[in-house]
Amino acid sequence: MNAGGRACRNENIYALYKGEENIMDGTLDEIARARHIKRNTVRHMLTAAYHRRVNEPSKDGKRRCRLELILIERRHHED
Repeated sequence: MNAGGRACRNENIYALYKGEENIMDGTLDEIARARHIKRNTVRHMLTAAYHRRVNEPSKDGKRRCRLELILIERRHHED
């Protein structure tokens, strides 16, 4: 909420990477729609738990396919 008590909508711009390749840039909603996944799944990519999981090797010793979400521009839109 902002100082006036109204909710602020997160309109931050993120870059989605697979390794060194930039897959796309956009808001959480735009990335979710383009990748056909839920917004909460995209938000989960920002958590420490996600980063721990993708950085540990899989059971067969291979590195997991890693998608990484990086904040590139902070924006807030008041509803």
